[in-house]
Amino acid sequence: MLLPAYLLAGLLVLLVMIPSRFASAASRNSLFSWLSVVHAGAYVVITSAMLAAGTAISNQYFIVDSLSTYEVLVASIVFVLSSLYAQGYVKGLLKMGEIDSGELKLFYVALNALFVVVVYAFFSNNMALFWILLEVTTLLSSTLIVTLNAKENIMAALKYV
Repeated sequence: MLLPAYLLAGLLVLLVMIPSRFASAASRNSLFSWLSVVHAGAYVVITSAMLAAGTAISNQYFIVDSLSTYEVLVASIVFVLSSLYAQGYVKGLLKMGEIDSGELKLFYVALNALFVVVVYAFFSNNMALFWILLEVTTLLSSTLIVTLNAKENIMAALKYV
C-alpha cells in the first residue's frame, strides 16, 4: 500500500504545479520550489514510516526491503536539500536571464518527475525495468540542463543522452 504512495505524492504535486498561473516569475519559482520541498518531504515521511514498520513488499516488478528503503531515504533527503537550493538557484538564473520564466514549469516538472523515477528505480526488481527507469532519469536530467538559455547546454545535453 505504501509503494503507490510515492506515485500519488508525485502526481498530486504535478497536478497542482501544471495548471498554476502567476503573474510574476518570482512567485511561480517560489511556489514550484516549495511544492518540490513538500514532495521530497513527503517521500522522507513515507520512507521513514516504511523503515519503522519494517515493510517488505515483493512482486515481479518491485521489491521493497530495508536496503532499498534506506537508499530511498537517503535520496529523499538529498531531494529535500536540492529543492531548497533550487529556489535560490533558479532565482539567480532568472535575474541573470539564463532561464526564461516560461521554462520554470518545465524545469520543476522535470525535477519532480526525476524524484519519482529515482525512487522507483531503487525499488525495481527487474533488470529491464531498472534499465528503463535509469534511461528515464537520463532524459529528465538532460531536460533540466536544456532549460537553460545556452547553446552549450543543449549540446552538452545531447552528448549526455
